[in-house]
Amino acid sequence: MALLDIQALVKRFDHRIILEQDTLQLEKGIHLLTGSNGSGKSTFLKLLSGLIPFEVKIVLNRDIYLGKDHRNHRLAVSYSESEPQLPVYLLGSYLVEMYQQLKGGNAAQTQSIKDLLGIDDFFEQKISSYSSGMKKKLALTLAFIGQPVLILLDEPFNALDIEAKEGLESLIK
Repeated sequence: MALLDIQALVKRFDHRIILEQDTLQLEKGIHLLTGSNGSGKSTFLKLLSGLIPFEVKIVLNRDIYLGKDHRNHRLAVSYSESEPQLPVYLLGSYLVEMYQQLKGGNAAQTQSIKDLLGIDDFFEQKISSYSSGMKKKLALTLAFIGQPVLILLDEPFNALDIEAKEGLESLIK
């Protein structure tokens, strides 16, 4: 049974085809997208996450129609951008608490993720004071909160220190 089933994917920007795939089925597991810069990897992930609108039929777990069933789409799919854009006026802790409520996470799960990624030192600071590595750790924490069916990580190891890279490997496994 395919975890993800995509039929007749075509994505255009300004009448130029950016992505085109007749069919794609992905089984449960870890998958790696490779390609040169500008080949559409990030666009594909943003499309699956719902950040970019699409017309194509994409089915997750045989019952969630991505792009049509918005509430379940948001609960089932988590996404961490290559270069996270986060609200700089909030504390990291506030954003995590909000995600816990929205995604059905809990404090024990979040603490486990925080421990693996090492974000406790800056968790109570405004995001405006974060370095790129700190933003990346926070964005990855948000991606793993709850019980997502599909976690999309765009260049997940960029800007991370050695300890966080090891923690992320543990989370992915």
